[in-house]
Amino acid sequence: MKRLSRKASVFIVAAIVVGAALVGHVRYADAWQLTTVTVDAAPVDDWAERFSFNADKSVADQPLADIASELLARSDVHKVNIDLSLPNEVRIRLNNFVPFCYVLEESTGQLFGLNREARVVDLPDGPADWQCPVLTTVNCGHLYDMCQDRRTRMVVNQLIELEGEHRDLFRLIDEIDFGNAAFLKVSLAGLSYRLKVRADRLLEDLDRFVEFISSYDVPLEDVRILDLRFENMIIVGDHKR
Repeated sequence: MKRLSRKASVFIVAAIVVGAALVGHVRYADAWQLTTVTVDAAPVDDWAERFSFNADKSVADQPLADIASELLARSDVHKVNIDLSLPNEVRIRLNNFVPFCYVLEESTGQLFGLNREARVVDLPDGPADWQCPVLTTVNCGHLYDMCQDRRTRMVVNQLIELEGEHRDLFRLIDEIDFGNAAFLKVSLAGLSYRLKVRADRLLEDLDRFVEFISSYDVPLEDVRILDLRFENMIIVGDHKR
């Protein structure tokens, strides 16, 4: 899969996590001498040559800040976490952005992930989780940046809330179309029609839809659009708009 242009210099973060057990007076070089380094859970055999680790020093005495700076100088690294694990291991994690949902770039048709901050991230190797919503017709911008369409942030925040409170409904959302600046169109699994909703009141509009379906026996076989954007009113359309 091709990658978007990497202009992620505004988001260079190094987080060095040092276990509380190491704070203070751990200076027993023989007992705590570094023997194991992993990067993204994979062991690194030539860690002394690849990084600035010193094989003659204890785990607590390694130059972690310098190592983080070295890694961040690489063009493909945008985030570094270093964790010391007693008695003799250093664990490094790079770019650990976890996709919360998917986003389809409108101009290229490329699929990426969005994390819980609505930041564009790489998709991990392996099968996709298609029970997550896909945001379509979105101007993503650059990899590791926030989406250019500011509505994605408010929508992701609401989807996080929906997942926590109504997971079943969250998993029914197939697609959220951002193609119109005035509204979103939501597609739910198993329904032939789509829902017009407001980006800033997505949850409220979905609640009104659930209440409408639960309260009224309305034939919707020929319906293409349910417009939920207006208070005390649901507009039923029989053609795509």
